[in-house]
Amino acid sequence: MKTIIEPGPGDRPATPVPGPGADLAADLGGVPARRRFASAVPRVSGCAVLALVAFTQVAPWLAPHSVREVIGVPYAEPGQVGVLGTDYLGRDLLSRLLAGGRSLVLLAGACTIAAGVLGTALGLLLGYVRGVAAAVLNRVVDLFLILPPLVVLLVLTSGSSRGTTILIPTIMISASPYVARIVRTATLGVVRSPFVEAAVLRGEPRRAILVREILPNIAGPVLAITGLLLIYSIFVIASAGFLGVGTQPPAADWALMIKENMPGVTLNAWPVAFPALAIIVLAVSVNIFSDGLHRRIAGGRAGRDGA
Repeated sequence: MKTIIEPGPGDRPATPVPGPGADLAADLGGVPARRRFASAVPRVSGCAVLALVAFTQVAPWLAPHSVREVIGVPYAEPGQVGVLGTDYLGRDLLSRLLAGGRSLVLLAGACTIAAGVLGTALGLLLGYVRGVAAAVLNRVVDLFLILPPLVVLLVLTSGSSRGTTILIPTIMISASPYVARIVRTATLGVVRSPFVEAAVLRGEPRRAILVREILPNIAGPVLAITGLLLIYSIFVIASAGFLGVGTQPPAADWALMIKENMPGVTLNAWPVAFPALAIIVLAVSVNIFSDGLHRRIAGGRAGRDGA
């Protein structure tokens, strides 16, 4: 004889009752929309950044006119002469806008690589080396942290040429200390790990320990800071254009275009607005990609730590 036990009023069912959005969640694999959106941000923004960078490199061949060709009166409105009008000399604004991104992106990329390599090397040494040498190096890095980039730029350009090459050491000197501090903090988190101590006991040289053991395990913070470093490079390069340092006329450059057309902004604001908008779009795209990459790396690290 079987005994049937009826559920009481306080008993809960073993299987939860599906809510109104259960079918949708099941169709989407049970992944919350916010998490799916957050995981898609780095991929989408990364594709956008790559597409934008690739476009700046091929855009000069799409220009309808030469960047030095005068096609109409100065400060012509969009549609009057050409698609976007003309600049302060009557040159085609669309052609100069298409050609002006290549130099900025290439120079910002070179500055980012140079400052990133130097800052990463300094950060590894600061986090691994001990003793008087490390203390002195720490104080030197702290000293360079307080130097504004424009002051460094003006010091380096005094008595020298004002070409684009001067911007690379400027950004290296002003930006690498920030990278070094972040890399140092990440290095301190893994320098006492068992695999590093095992490499020391095996007698591996210091360079091999830094490159093979520590650097791959701090690649996340290094990649995350690269996007911010690229934005910083764009900011310094654009600011240098207002000071007359960097790309020189009659070359086309977004920062230089803003400076050249600023005196006539009351007559026609488009020659200033278009290159400024291009710089903003580039910086915001890189910022979104860097932020999404940082969140994804931090989320992956938190998941591994929780596991």
